Amino acid sequence: MADPLHKPRWLDLTVNVQTLLMASLAAAGGAIVMWYSLVGRVAALEQHDADQDGRATRIEVAMQQQRSDVNQQLRDISGDVKDIRNYLMSNAAGTRPDTRRWAK
Repeated sequence: MADPLHKPRWLDLTVNVQTLLMASLAAAGGAIVMWYSLVGRVAALEQHDADQDGRATRIEVAMQQQRSDVNQQLRDISGDVKDIRNYLMSNAAGTRPDTRRWAK
């Protein structure tokens, strides 16, 4: 009720309990939504970080396997070169009995 002795104020500072309760519930609801949104984003970032770690591990394992394969291929080539050198040395003109006399 308006008091006839007091003028209405430009800014009314009286408290409406229903408005205060609804504002409190809205603020709490907003905080809860923001909290779960934050938790979801952190979980997504952690999952992305775990995926990146797994990818980096797979890349490192693949690089180690590739190095091992290259080293094995180089050893195989080295053995082949030694076999070819031995074959060429054993079949040189000076070592074969049929061509030894004219190869000197």
